[in-house]
Amino acid sequence: MQAHRCLRPKAHERGLHGVTSIRNPLALLLVSCLLSCANAGAAPPDPEAAVSIRGFGTLGLAHNSTGQADFIRDFLQPEGVGNTWSGNVDSRLGLQVNARPTHEIEAAIQATSSYNYAGSYRPELTWAFVSYSPSADFKARIGRLGWDVYMISDTRNVGYSYLWVRPPVDYFGPLQISHIDGADVVVKRELGGGLISAKVYMGWADQHVPTPVGDPVDLAGSRVSGVNLDFRKGDWQLRAGYTAVRIKNEVPGVDQLVAALHGTGSPGALRLANDLAFAGTSIRLASIGAVYDHGPWQSQLMFNRNGSTSLVWPTKTAGYFLVGYRAGQWTPFLSLSRTKSRLVQRATGLPTPNPLDDAVAVTIAASQSRQHTASLGVRYDFMRNFDLKLQVDRIRVQDHATLLWRNAQPGWNGRATVVSLTLDFAF
Repeated sequence: MQAHRCLRPKAHERGLHGVTSIRNPLALLLVSCLLSCANAGAAPPDPEAAVSIRGFGTLGLAHNSTGQADFIRDFLQPEGVGNTWSGNVDSRLGLQVNARPTHEIEAAIQATSSYNYAGSYRPELTWAFVSYSPSADFKARIGRLGWDVYMISDTRNVGYSYLWVRPPVDYFGPLQISHIDGADVVVKRELGGGLISAKVYMGWADQHVPTPVGDPVDLAGSRVSGVNLDFRKGDWQLRAGYTAVRIKNEVPGVDQLVAALHGTGSPGALRLANDLAFAGTSIRLASIGAVYDHGPWQSQLMFNRNGSTSLVWPTKTAGYFLVGYRAGQWTPFLSLSRTKSRLVQRATGLPTPNPLDDAVAVTIAASQSRQHTASLGVRYDFMRNFDLKLQVDRIRVQDHATLLWRNAQPGWNGRATVVSLTLDFAF
């Protein structure tokens, strides 16, 4: 593990996997499989087989300059930090056990504790899988897997693996899912002096997501499928990906609003009710990205576009750029990021004023994320597997978008400065 790389190898490639209580029967079965694999494989034990225990963690403090809106790391957090210091935003701890009963078979299980949708630090299980790799060109896994939708998205809990205090909120903050229960297959081939790989995955979500206007959304049973293409050559890594998430359950509060609109009998309200319904729709995410890592220079550039047919999740585009330069133990870095939702305004067509129009406006506004951030920071690798980071984020929010903030007040001007300090470690 090299501390100077802004995009280190994927956590599962170097023994750190990038954690929700087990309610899915498949996950329970897989934990049993993992325990079995740790003691006996289908084939005779390999003399070089071993069981290893690894971990990672971040101790963080964040301060928000405004008292009119609370800053969050991602929208899985129910509360944020206002005009005070808080350790909830970035602090986390993870522990992982790997077992390799044969050369071809590996099992891994990981639990992580971080500030979650319930407002607690209850440990959650994110990784619990068995993999089969008969050669360096093929690997198949089954179990609980990280949602590898963007580069570094499946390791975004491992602060030691990247330069920032946290991955850019404008880009990674709206991610709804941290893991899936399912399977993936990776095939690799040499191409043009480099290595190309294709990953296909499918599974089901099992997670709760807080909402700013009601109870958490239960994503359990939502089907997730996708494909990623990666190409590595020299100092470059390129990726293109596509994912679809078929939503099973309705957003709490939206179901009542949809029912109320249907109850009016108005044609305009009926059309609006159908357009608001979230259950049964698909969120589609497309992304491209590039990473350059040569000597002291490190940089990343990524873009994505995602949306659905529901007004609850309008089309969004996002991107970020990162550049850092390592000088000894110090790595100063600069990051620019932006997200922008498609503005949507709809009315019931009923006589005004009426409470349904107000409820529709609040519901649509809750899904907006229109902001840009300029971040300046420095990472100090003061000893092996430990670093300290200082980061200052200057954030500008348009139209008081509420998706990436909590408790935004009507008089807020949309400007904030967030100062963050973290200690990252891995063992």
